[in-house]
Amino acid sequence: MTEIQRHTVLGLVLSANSRYETKIRGAHGDLIGADVQFHGICAYVGAPIVIRPPIIDSWRAWLGTERAIKLGSEFEGWPEIEVIHEPDDPFCSRRRIIAVSDVMIAAPVSSAEAEKGVTWAGIRQARRTRPQKPVFIVSPEDHIFVEQWTFLEKAPKWWELGGVEVLFSADNR
Repeated sequence: MTEIQRHTVLGLVLSANSRYETKIRGAHGDLIGADVQFHGICAYVGAPIVIRPPIIDSWRAWLGTERAIKLGSEFEGWPEIEVIHEPDDPFCSRRRIIAVSDVMIAAPVSSAEAEKGVTWAGIRQARRTRPQKPVFIVSPEDHIFVEQWTFLEKAPKWWELGGVEVLFSADNR
């Protein structure tokens, strides 16, 4: 993520935690790059994490394991890990995370929708879910695009639903 995206994602997560006084739960695909940054954001706000790692070891950040410490991180602490699922195809993992998430925060490398890549594939998958789920697309240009806003209008305190599962998706930088 860019510096702007990191601060914006942090702001969204902090807002969800403080404004509605509920604990969110983060989920990511354990990919090297932005997933590590999101992991650190969750540690900062005290949000537990669900990890669905990829089957390709060279893509994996190994968060929640001893190996992750060797990779290094810009974050001081590590969040509570609720579960680390068995490794799976990154696109299958993303679909499974979307299926159980209440909202998606995505930080793509470009505001222009791309046909390839896990992040835009995840956004398209979230758009097709029923019931529709809110998608926050945090662009590198400091814009937040919110899709499926009608869901938020019907339930303005959707963060209060007993804890919110937040999927994070971002392209590696």
